[in-house]
Amino acid sequence: MSDRIEGAWFRRSPAGAAILTVIALGFASWTGTGSELFAIQEVNVTGADELAPREVERLSGVQAGQNILRLSTDEVAARIAASPWVAGVRVSRSLPSTVKIELVERRPVGWLADPVGRVAVAADGVVLERLPSEPSDLPALGAWSAPLTAWD
Repeated sequence: MSDRIEGAWFRRSPAGAAILTVIALGFASWTGTGSELFAIQEVNVTGADELAPREVERLSGVQAGQNILRLSTDEVAARIAASPWVAGVRVSRSLPSTVKIELVERRPVGWLADPVGRVAVAADGVVLERLPSEPSDLPALGAWSAPLTAWD
């Protein structure tokens, strides 16, 4: 090792090295969060069958050009999870510019009649949607005396 490196200030002072590291990380963070390099360019949706990928993107609230480092994946997941079709959701970042959304959707297992019409129901009892007519591919589960509300 050269005398120049051995005699450097940060070699003699661990506190100095720590301060320089914090300054460098702060600068990198400040420049990275404002950089166009981290602008969202793609939203990748997997597991969507009942919901169209475009609908999942709309529910997410993610906008092209948004900074991916400032994106709260928990908030995005909560917005998507508000849909009755969504049993589970995982949102992650793929740097530099892609947001990944993985869904587990509920499936209709039957339908119920209520005073207003018919609704599709999932296995966990969640009302998925109002049906325009009696479906031939789902079993009738009975009647409900009060109007059931599907999420809009």
